[in-house]
Amino acid sequence: MIAEFVKYARTRANKAIYVWGGQGQNATEEKIKRMETSIKNAATALNLLNQRKREGISPVEMYDCSGLVCCALVSSGIKPAGFDATANGLLKNHCVKIDKSVLRKGDLVFRVYSFGKNKGTAYHVGIVTDDALNVTEAKGRAYGVITRPLGAQAGYWNAYARIKELADESEEKYIFTRNLKKGLKGQDVYNLQKLLNISADGVFGSKTRSAVISAQKAHGLTPDGIAGKNTLTALGGIWKTEHVFNRNLKYGMTGQDVKELQKLLNVSADGVFGSKTRSAVISAQKAHGLTPDGIAGKKTITALGGKFN
Repeated sequence: MIAEFVKYARTRANKAIYVWGGQGQNATEEKIKRMETSIKNAATALNLLNQRKREGISPVEMYDCSGLVCCALVSSGIKPAGFDATANGLLKNHCVKIDKSVLRKGDLVFRVYSFGKNKGTAYHVGIVTDDALNVTEAKGRAYGVITRPLGAQAGYWNAYARIKELADESEEKYIFTRNLKKGLKGQDVYNLQKLLNISADGVFGSKTRSAVISAQKAHGLTPDGIAGKNTLTALGGIWKTEHVFNRNLKYGMTGQDVKELQKLLNVSADGVFGSKTRSAVISAQKAHGLTPDGIAGKKTITALGGKFN
């Protein structure tokens, strides 16, 4: 379902326009003037409609931000025909909130008021439509439906969520490649939380640690609160030691082993040990009680679930 959901949105990028209340209708001047909230807004939407027509696009569909998401949900069979919700309704009633670190294709991103009487209310929504975390959104009347990188505008998105029907859809739901401990974040932490039957947000906090200890006691394992190979397999997960290393890794290095390290750290894997990778190594070392020197040696790599020869 995820593939169909994101395909619907991506195929509208740079083709459809933004109109208040739009839910995939074919855009006409009459409809835009009737639906829009002001003469000025209608004029802006009409300008983009005429541009799309000059580009040879016909018919031109119109959406607002939540309308695009709802139509994609219905078209992909995730929600029934006639489903409709505001951005805030999607966040509060149809999603589970997640940490930014576990974002994946098919997740939703939101703009939420951070202060004032509307604090906590979502007023804009987009869809993560590929593994590179590009977001497709009905951005506004001057832009229409576009796709752009998640971080294209710093601080633009400030809330993240997964549609409830898609929360369990993952080809690698139970596969783990590193030890998990309090302080860590990532998709594998989210998957651990699902195995533990607790609220899943991808952040290994105190509640997750307590649940791990309880599970370890139930399975006759050392109750240390660290989800390693024995704990994860006892819970029904699959342990894979895919990451083998034969040298210490530090800032400035490049190679496939750096790429494997980045995968263990759940950071962008480009094979270049830069400042972001060093910061992630230091964070991991602190989380595992190791000297935070930013160098991934035997102890650090082993703690992350890798194998050091």
